[in-house]
Amino acid sequence: MNLKNSLFAKVSAFCLLIVGILGGILTFALTYEFYVVQGAYEQVFADTSRYYGFLYGDASNILDYGELLEKSESEGLTAEEQEEADYLLSSLFPPAGSNIAWALLDADGACLLTNMDGAADPVKEIRSLTGGRFEQLQRNGQYLLIGPRQTVTVNDWYSAELASFETAQKWGPVALFGTGACLLLSIALFAYLVAAAGHKAGVEGIALNPLDRIWTEVILGGIVLLVAAGISLFESYMSYFEIAALLLLFFIGLLILFFSLIRRAKAKMLFKTSFICLLARLFGIIFRHLRIAARILGFLIAYALLQFLLVLGMTSGIAIAVFFFITTNVALFIVVCLGFIQYHQICKATERMAAGELGTLIDENTVPFFHHIAHNLNRTGEAMHIAVQKATQSERMKTELITNVSHDIKTPLTSIISYVGLLHTTDIRDPKALEYIDVLDRKSRRLGQLMADLVDASKVTSGNIAVNMEVINLGELVKQAGGEFESRLEERGIQLISKLPETPVFIYADGRHMWRVLDNLFGNAAKYALDGTRVYVDLAVIGRDVILSVKNISRDPLNIQPEELMERFVRGDESRNTEGSGLGLSIARSLMELQGGTMNIQIDGDLFKVILGLHLVDPPAPPQAEEAPAPEDPGAASQDAPPPKGKGRKAPPSPQAPAS
Repeated sequence: MNLKNSLFAKVSAFCLLIVGILGGILTFALTYEFYVVQGAYEQVFADTSRYYGFLYGDASNILDYGELLEKSESEGLTAEEQEEADYLLSSLFPPAGSNIAWALLDADGACLLTNMDGAADPVKEIRSLTGGRFEQLQRNGQYLLIGPRQTVTVNDWYSAELASFETAQKWGPVALFGTGACLLLSIALFAYLVAAAGHKAGVEGIALNPLDRIWTEVILGGIVLLVAAGISLFESYMSYFEIAALLLLFFIGLLILFFSLIRRAKAKMLFKTSFICLLARLFGIIFRHLRIAARILGFLIAYALLQFLLVLGMTSGIAIAVFFFITTNVALFIVVCLGFIQYHQICKATERMAAGELGTLIDENTVPFFHHIAHNLNRTGEAMHIAVQKATQSERMKTELITNVSHDIKTPLTSIISYVGLLHTTDIRDPKALEYIDVLDRKSRRLGQLMADLVDASKVTSGNIAVNMEVINLGELVKQAGGEFESRLEERGIQLISKLPETPVFIYADGRHMWRVLDNLFGNAAKYALDGTRVYVDLAVIGRDVILSVKNISRDPLNIQPEELMERFVRGDESRNTEGSGLGLSIARSLMELQGGTMNIQIDGDLFKVILGLHLVDPPAPPQAEEAPAPEDPGAASQDAPPPKGKGRKAPPSPQAPAS
């Protein structure tokens, strides 16, 4: 099945596209967090910008506290400054300790403050604890040495950020790969949906839906509004979940509107479905019918002006204005009603033409508003009537020609066949002469069969053929036809496999014509089936329908359409080296239609299948004898008297195969 036409595949791809985009957004957010925020591309956490941000924050607090400490020794602190100093002191010396080692020195190198207990030489101690990785900052004559300890011992911001950094290094490549995979998947699904947009099973070309009939400007405006609404969500005070849900809905709406534009572009309807195109066509129609448009516009302007003047007159108290106002509006209403009535008559005339009624369809004098249209409609109907008469006459002449020519050829052909038969009875010993006589015999009989087929085809086409409908047993008829051709099939190694119901299958048909149809089907199998294969004959009853199918493998390639095979003078073998006339299937289909049945052909590669459809009827009732009237005197009836003769309808016998 073509994936472009599969609705299930398109719906699945659309859902997967949404999932892929959501997955891409999520993995991209994780990738941004891991690489940009956490700095997973660095080798160690101490080289990341996030580390420096936290470290310089602590360093700023330490330097601020050093300034407050120096001021308290010289001038003293205010209450607010003292409160700030107490807060900074508590944050610099947490109870559990810190993974950051620092020392605040004065201009002479004396240690003013440090979080390293018992450090005789703070500079040397910091070098030892940090492994030489520390920062030196200066402010107002004070020096700060600060760096991370090599051994993480407590839980603080450094240990938490270090754990986040290690997680980012572990899962960063996975998130990056997920982003790329979702991106590639989304691109592939989007490309498939773009390619499949507008394709529908059973519809040639691009199929448009009701959404694609909306003006293109409205669709573009909807896309702009959805984009603007999605951007405005980031400035709202909604939760992340609400923003994500609304963004998903907006994105689905964007895809639906976008694919509508894609379908229009494929069908070359992008401009044709726009409001601008509608206006352009409207103005084009007006300009093409400028005189009518000017008349209508002039009438509307005159009517509006007249009504305006009459309304002014009525407001001024002029009585005659009321009379003219009512009169003009009633007259306009009557004219509009007459116009609708005449328009309805025109529509009825077109419906009669569509139903096959030709010639003069409408009286032109009854529709003065649409006189020109009615005149053209009548002329069209008359022209079509003349064309149908000519076509019927041509078909009749062709049928008569075929019949007459067939009859004219039949007389000398009968003589040829008779004289060939006489030649067979003469004492001719020359092998060449005998071979020539056999060829004459074979070809003359084939020509005779062709003449018979031509006559039958002309009769069936013209309907000049008797149809005697009766109740027949189709299963028995199929069995007889199979028996007639079984020996011919076995000569070519073809096995006949019949699957017939055990109970009789009765249909209402003409036994002679039905035999002709079956004779043609089995004859085709005997002529065109591949040697050493099988011919399957299946008879089934489905409800009140009888289905008979005949299947075989063709000897020659069937590079032809089934409907073309049922045309007259069309044969399955292009070399035309078989004895067929190309009329059998055409005659069979016409005979089936005359009997109220159907005949269809299916071709699948080299498999040739004919399906006959008929209607099941109830079996004929058995004849029943009438009861003899009771005698007036019971004793008068003698036991030796013969029984009365029965009277009843005799069931029609099943048709037998015609004598060959």
